[in-house]
Amino acid sequence: MIERILNWFRTAKPQPSLHDAAVQIGCHYEEVAEMVEAVDEGGIDAEAIADLAEHYKRLHTDIYAQELAELTPRNHKDLLDALCDQVFTAVGVAHMMGYDIEGGRSKRCAAAMNRSLRTTARCLMRTAKLPRGGTTSRPICGVLPAVEREAV
Repeated sequence: MIERILNWFRTAKPQPSLHDAAVQIGCHYEEVAEMVEAVDEGGIDAEAIADLAEHYKRLHTDIYAQELAELTPRNHKDLLDALCDQVFTAVGVAHMMGYDIEGGRSKRCAAAMNRSLRTTARCLMRTAKLPRGGTTSRPICGVLPAVEREAV
């Protein structure tokens, strides 16, 4: 599953910048806000997380890109560790809830993955101004590469 998603990003954005990384962090926060809305009855401020997502994706992307440029080697190690832990725990949550996270056997999971990838593509289109020609046009316009064809 991770390899298919990574291949999608490699196709959509073969040479990512720190600006693109800031946008993707915003997309990640957006998904966290949606998870909070799905499971929490108001104890956690999902709107604040969604606002943070907007700051990364649109409002202050250049500021966050500059902060990413200033990360120390220790910060990079900690960020990668946190991302790996998030993937691991997301799969754990899906397993504990009885969800088919792998996606190849579940149309619902495949649709959710494609929806997430389309959201990311829209974020990239709005903020990174990707060119509409060449290899980036198909995934950016919503026709996903192998991920969509294999998962459905």
